[in-house]
Amino acid sequence: VHGAFAGYSGITVGICNTHYVYFPIPEVIAQPRVLDPNSRMWHRCLTSTGQPDFI
Repeated sequence: VHGAFAGYSGITVGICNTHYVYFPIPEVIAQPRVLDPNSRMWHRCLTSTGQPDFI
């Protein structure tokens, strides 16, 4: 919301080195990201959001 009030568009908010920052959306989506559905990180994400672990 603060970015929009400041006049920014085409941004998203994220954490970088423990600081909240604005990221330009074109840069965020420029390269496809690959996530192993059997990885520990993905299972932690599913567990923390309460989603089932079947695909």
